Amino acid sequence: MQKEKKKNKKNETKFLDNIETSLNISDWWPSRKKIIQNLNENKSIIEKYGRNYFQSYFLFTTEERGTINDEILIQIYTKFLDEFSKGNVSLGEFKKSQLFEDFKNTYSKVSQDSNISSLSESDLSDLTKYLNDIILKNEKQKRAINYLITKYFLEKNINLSTFRTIPLIKEKDKKYSVKEAFPFSSNTFNSLYQGIDYLNINKNIKYPTYEKSDFKKAVNEVFPIFVIYWNGENSEIDDIKYYKEFSFGKFNKEAEYVYGITIKSFENGDYNLFPKVSQQLKFHIRPKAMNANDQFMFSSGEFITKRTFWANRETVYEVLDTMSLEDTI
Repeated sequence: MQKEKKKNKKNETKFLDNIETSLNISDWWPSRKKIIQNLNENKSIIEKYGRNYFQSYFLFTTEERGTINDEILIQIYTKFLDEFSKGNVSLGEFKKSQLFEDFKNTYSKVSQDSNISSLSESDLSDLTKYLNDIILKNEKQKRAINYLITKYFLEKNINLSTFRTIPLIKEKDKKYSVKEAFPFSSNTFNSLYQGIDYLNINKNIKYPTYEKSDFKKAVNEVFPIFVIYWNGENSEIDDIKYYKEFSFGKFNKEAEYVYGITIKSFENGDYNLFPKVSQQLKFHIRPKAMNANDQFMFSSGEFITKRTFWANRETVYEVLDTMSLEDTI
């Protein structure tokens, strides 16, 4: 009986995650036009009518759920366009489910081991030149770096797994600093409140331990990164480095401490107790939402802006430092 309840709870959580992800993709969908228009690309049937297909594609090809980082959405969207733009797909075919069924059958046969393990200095030099040429013509394309990188390698038939970019900015002392904090998937945080009835005051709420938390999974996840060396805030790219294995796993102890404070915040019904970046605890909690109306019910019964865990800028630097990156501070 208990086993069946756990199974039902897991299925319920998965269902809610998929619904939330689909809704967030719908909210994000109009913004993809900025990328396409800025690059002067022709709108295709896929691009015009592909929202539902993209939602299905996203849920099928990635485990990311919740409020998805724009970096991830842009990369998956770029691959989606590339995949479904092959050949001349008619509007009639696109409206049928068979097209997606054919894709799923093909996708299951594609080995994910085809992802590259390294990029040569020549590859990265060519990528840097490619990006700078585009940015020189249209500086707004700095905001589309993930799209451009994904598109560049797709054109070269190089299959990159989902990656993150970490921008470094050259300061006046000619050293590079990490530009921004690093957001974790919304799953790490929303798993603490999804499916919980906070209005039932007689219910004994048990939160997951750190060992069983989605946050621990994210902290220990290993994923590829592109480190972008910007020559100042509004200038060109000096250099790009690629690392297949980036992780915050060395900070498990600190992550567990921050997670514990977060749980106490829920137990006390006081979101002001959430760990803050100013406390310098390696990680912190802060908003990550599609807009101001993207909220959830906190344990106090209040609706507040959705949040997630973030790694501090200094924490990102410490990981990069152990990877022997030069000229970073």
